Amino acid sequence: MVVQLAGLSPSVHSYQSNGATTTVTHAAAGLWSVRLGGFTAGGGTVQLTQYLETGNVGHGYCALDSFGPDLTGTVVNVRCWNDNWSPSAEVTFGLQFNNSKVLPATQYEAFTLASGSFAGSVTPPAGAVINHAPLVTHTSVGHYTVEYQTAAANPFPVATALSSTPKVCNIVDWVVGRSTQLPGVKARFVRVACFDFAGVAKDTGFTFLMASESPLGAVGPVGGRVLTTPAMNVWTTPTNDNLNTTGGTPKANNSFFSTFAYNTYTTDIAVPGFPGGFGLLFNADALESVGDDGTRCSLEDPPVQRDGSAHLLVFCTDPKGITLSHVVHGGTWNL
Repeated sequence: MVVQLAGLSPSVHSYQSNGATTTVTHAAAGLWSVRLGGFTAGGGTVQLTQYLETGNVGHGYCALDSFGPDLTGTVVNVRCWNDNWSPSAEVTFGLQFNNSKVLPATQYEAFTLASGSFAGSVTPPAGAVINHAPLVTHTSVGHYTVEYQTAAANPFPVATALSSTPKVCNIVDWVVGRSTQLPGVKARFVRVACFDFAGVAKDTGFTFLMASESPLGAVGPVGGRVLTTPAMNVWTTPTNDNLNTTGGTPKANNSFFSTFAYNTYTTDIAVPGFPGGFGLLFNADALESVGDDGTRCSLEDPPVQRDGSAHLLVFCTDPKGITLSHVVHGGTWNL
């Protein structure tokens, strides 16, 4: 997690599985470079989540500009903007880098699609894939369908825009159907939609993660899809649309969670039996809106612990940065 306030050096709260150091530099207006020491091999994927500090009247958003290895580590370039598309000076964002290939294939899939401009279907290059290589079909401007012939149970996909201009990519839905390549086999189809800050669909590269297990293994996982109804201020999520387990065992004997309104525009997702505070950041928070409308969702501050649960405070705006009432929006999240 990186915190940058105007006139101050970046503050970094980090964990790396290899024990190496994370360093951050403010490279240019709206651009931050995050160096993950020791990861000199190519590949892996990056997910990014904006944090908004409580009371901050600005919204803004961050996306991945680029990432790749050099002689001493992997460098991730993060670009952030205000709602008026100008470079942002004060930001907080969380970054999740995954390059593990050791977990069972039904638990963890990831890839990077460097460019979203292509016709028909493509398979991401082997060096940009973790576990199975999906078939990615460009269905219309800014819209993609990701097909995995392994239909993972209870996955929670997230996608982060890979762009040097203001873009956001969201998950539209994820369903199981018959494979387009092997009609006798079930496949998982995940739809991804990308937009600019005016809400116009745009072709955009993106990084993708779908997990029914934490990339860090036994220290997780938790994840979920939040479903809402306009008439309610309370969100609940069916059991088959959320995950709150460790190694397949429900934490605190509870694999169900509920959410409630924190205030008019912020929703509190309570995750029973899971610790809060900066420890959650070590488990790689990732969150985004679900839907085909370019909504931008962020986390307010780091997750907190209260009453034996972790609490994620979620704040969403429309593509132009107008604050949205929480009761009409859903999201997908993964810790």
